[in-house]
Amino acid sequence: MTPCDSFVFRRLTSAADLAESFRLRYTAYARSRHNGFVSLNADEIDIDEWDAFSQHFGVYTGGGRLVSTLRVVGTERTQAADILTK
Repeated sequence: MTPCDSFVFRRLTSAADLAESFRLRYTAYARSRHNGFVSLNADEIDIDEWDAFSQHFGVYTGGGRLVSTLRVVGTERTQAADILTK
């Protein structure tokens, strides 16, 4: 089995995981034809007002590389809000 033959889907709960997720989202939008969706910045991180109300998930290759993200937006502030305000 090669690293890309399997994927791991998991909830992102640490500051490091969330930061990696926000960098991937920034990169995806900044390099696409939808680059107007992201504010260009030196940190190359995309965070918006909905992140504090979202459950964040990541898809990792079998080798541990983050390749996709998903956020489920709710109506209540989440653990991510606490991490984002630190």
